[in-house]
Amino acid sequence: MGEEAAASGPGRRETTPWLPTVPDSTGGRGSLGTRPNGRWFLPASWQGEPLALYVWGAPRAVVNRVVFGMSRCLDPSPLWVELLEGDEEPDAVRLGWVPRQRAFVSHRIDDLETSRAVANMALWSIVRSDEPSRMLAELTDFVRLPPLIQEVLGETPGASARRAIAVGNADRVEHLFRDRSDDLRWLLGYLKGSGASLVVGLSGTPGVNGQAFDAEFHVDGAATDAWGEGTLTCIRGGSGAGFPVGARTRLGAIAELQTSDPGSPRS
Repeated sequence: MGEEAAASGPGRRETTPWLPTVPDSTGGRGSLGTRPNGRWFLPASWQGEPLALYVWGAPRAVVNRVVFGMSRCLDPSPLWVELLEGDEEPDAVRLGWVPRQRAFVSHRIDDLETSRAVANMALWSIVRSDEPSRMLAELTDFVRLPPLIQEVLGETPGASARRAIAVGNADRVEHLFRDRSDDLRWLLGYLKGSGASLVVGLSGTPGVNGQAFDAEFHVDGAATDAWGEGTLTCIRGGSGAGFPVGARTRLGAIAELQTSDPGSPRS
């Protein structure tokens, strides 16, 4: 990997992103290489509309790898969101999957919680009395977004450009939505309405809120250094011809998840 470039923002530095190695058409038998629509985990009829995908299982690092692989199929330059603990660094940055300026991280749980307060005084101070109700509703909804998601959307292009947001280690914030399924559905709907797809990764067993997503996948992984021996199962929703619901697929057979060992140089 090349030397890190100068920071483009406070506390962020650029690293060389990981680019998956996609084999040619003579790849191994049974490989789920890039299909004609380039979306191995989605139905062949997918027309590019924003989606919310849910990935859960173990181990954590392998779940994160699948989340990144999916998000990069949706967007060549996905954004990464994660709640960190202690002095850890997100896998997506540490392993060079995304440059630091595309990683949005926080150590505060509140940064990923939707606001219940709609009577925000700062909002009323910038809205004129003659503003149309639609604009007021849009501003109110934006204020309800988790602060970290507000920052992410501020970095995204207009709705005409496809954008994917990957969320790592969502188990750390799942309790925020455990009894607030309406809030979760509203948040997912808002993001999709803004033109952004969301790929959420959770380490462990999910709660009932997985039903709020368009599709759900289960990772049954091996040790991190033997991740390719693990499997991925489509639980619900993403029944493409190459990835039927209920079928277990070996991770090592999915072309978009291939990369060199974490410690080796990347091209």
